[in-house]
Amino acid sequence: MFRWLYVWALLPLFSGMAHAQVNTEQYRTEQTDAASHRVELDFGYKQGNVDLLTAGIDVGSTWHNENSSLLFIVDGSFAAKRTLADYATAPDIDLLDSEAHYINKVLAHGRWNRQLTDSWTMELFGQVEKNDFLLMDRRMLAGLGPRLRLLNSEHVHLAWGLAYMLEHERLNATSIDLSQQAQDTLAHRATSYLSGRVNIGESSSFGGTVYAQPRLTQPSDIRVLGELQLSVGINDVVALGVEFVFRHDSDPPTVAASAPPLEPTDIALGHSLTIQF
Repeated sequence: MFRWLYVWALLPLFSGMAHAQVNTEQYRTEQTDAASHRVELDFGYKQGNVDLLTAGIDVGSTWHNENSSLLFIVDGSFAAKRTLADYATAPDIDLLDSEAHYINKVLAHGRWNRQLTDSWTMELFGQVEKNDFLLMDRRMLAGLGPRLRLLNSEHVHLAWGLAYMLEHERLNATSIDLSQQAQDTLAHRATSYLSGRVNIGESSSFGGTVYAQPRLTQPSDIRVLGELQLSVGINDVVALGVEFVFRHDSDPPTVAASAPPLEPTDIALGHSLTIQF
């Protein structure tokens, strides 16, 4: 049975970029003997000097037994854009036509957790991703490491994780400068996170997660993802939410001369309507 349905009333322009890394902490539940599921639908529309349409779907399922759990996530996004110059050059091409579709993202993530003690858990994970927002034809990664539950009370939850991650990336050859940027990269990274949540009353909460992923052979090459979420319960079923997302890549790809440069930092802000049943 689906437990979560998120309908985003607003999707900022950079949401696909800010979610290049996936925050798996938002899928964790306090259940230990059942399955839980979550569906998130994203949609945004802007009309004026630039017509912009963005849409996406994020599906996650977790299966629990006494000592372990399995999480699987599929996340996809697409965007279309037409400027005034585009309409002047090709007036017959509409925002919904295939020629206006300029960017896509799809991601699949799997994570297995094995409870070792009341506080310690071992995590094994893997991910496959394509992200046109970041000029990425393919990213594949796998990792293993411990998770420590620092605090788990009725109102406050706090956890820390650390893992080794092997990552392979293939960038889009026509979008990058091949004289300065290799198309294929194999990197050894550490990935760590700190995640917390405070329950406010019976149906509201405030929480967040910060990830850091430095390259082990070049620590100055680091990726950071931060998310803050506020969920305010209207009743036992419906809640309103606000999310702030920050993403930083200290070493973004070097683009071709004909393409605009990639900024190292993205920020996104959105709000949501949550239905739980």
